[in-house]
Amino acid sequence: MMTGDLHFTDHGSLWLMEPRTEAGKAWVAQHIPEGARWGNGVAIDPRSLEYVVMDAMGDGLVCENLRPN
Repeated sequence: MMTGDLHFTDHGSLWLMEPRTEAGKAWVAQHIPEGARWGNGVAIDPRSLEYVVMDAMGDGLVCENLRPN
């Protein structure tokens, strides 16, 4: 069961951030330019991941991090 507002998945050369709650969707709409979105998610360069997670958590969101098997 997924409970995080934002779900992060490592795909090697990029991370995919997907909003899973209304709070997560609202945060993405407010902080991520529409042109930077990829489908329902946002592709994030691994070098920027820490900053995105810190910003989201600073705004009170719960972030989940699952790595592919």
